[in-house]
Amino acid sequence: MPNANIDYVTSHQGQAHITTQNVIDLLAGISGDISGIKKFPQLYDGLANEITEALTIQVKTGAALAGGSFFILEDPFDWLLDAGAVGYSRIDILYLVMYEDPETNVQSCDFVYQVGDLYPNGTTGTAPVAPTGTDITATYPFLRMDMTDGSIVSVTDYAVSYLSNSSLVEQVSDLVEQLEQNVGGTVEQVNTNTQALNGFRFGIDDQGRYGYKKAGADTVTPFRNPTGNAGQGDVLYGKTFSNASQENVAGTMTNRGAWSDTGTGRSNVTIPAGYHNGGGYVNGIGKWDAGRAQGRADETSHTLTIKPFGPGNQYMGIYYDNNLVVYTFADPLGAETSKTIYTKYSGIRW
Repeated sequence: MPNANIDYVTSHQGQAHITTQNVIDLLAGISGDISGIKKFPQLYDGLANEITEALTIQVKTGAALAGGSFFILEDPFDWLLDAGAVGYSRIDILYLVMYEDPETNVQSCDFVYQVGDLYPNGTTGTAPVAPTGTDITATYPFLRMDMTDGSIVSVTDYAVSYLSNSSLVEQVSDLVEQLEQNVGGTVEQVNTNTQALNGFRFGIDDQGRYGYKKAGADTVTPFRNPTGNAGQGDVLYGKTFSNASQENVAGTMTNRGAWSDTGTGRSNVTIPAGYHNGGGYVNGIGKWDAGRAQGRADETSHTLTIKPFGPGNQYMGIYYDNNLVVYTFADPLGAETSKTIYTKYSGIRW
């Protein structure tokens, strides 16, 4: 039976045989994520940082993975910053750089300070790029420093804490406990609410309207159920209304207010469409005067006279345009009198 091709990585074979990549692959298989810098907060000082002087940021001791490669900072490191300028800002980056000598294959790592370009305050600057070189195998941004007018404004840590099995178990345990408390309280509250409502429920009908269901009912009664039949032209402009099929519709009827007509003559008056508040009027006096003048144009002028006649004026007669209409015995003291009248009568016939 042939032997299987298995590399017993952690075995002792009398010589160094475990490569850096073997360890990276092992850690990747365990953690599932080896991107960036994953620091171990429980080891040493957790790679914490502190501004110790005006232009100095100290990185404390600690251990971490950088792309799966394990490294330890055994002594505190002082990041000494270049001076700034008044009126200008700058972004600096402290990189963790991995090296490999192309001749000896010796591997190492160190911090490399990349200084950013100055830019006027109030504008946007750019962070410096990572260093390059034939012996550089990988670079990782470790810290970022923002400076304004020569003073440190903020320090950003690019490293994140490694999620170990123990910390994962602790977090999951805390989450489960919190979830149980929340769910338990929620279920209890739901039961309390259900009992308080006596089966009263909320829902949405087939037209998308929110409403409620009575105990034992399957249909939803909408909270709002307008049944009006007004249209936009039935409601004043600037007012809104709802009808059986629409909600919050804007009216379009013109508001005429106290509209009035002041014209004269015999022409018809066209009343504009829209709302009228009853305070207006149509000028009827001018129309009446015009009609009266038109009626008189068809009349003729006649004279009605009362006067005595006959021997000794013994009779008193009524004359229409000097035509005797009727007479009677006269009053000796009577005197003649007359009055002009208007009539369409064209004459007297006997």
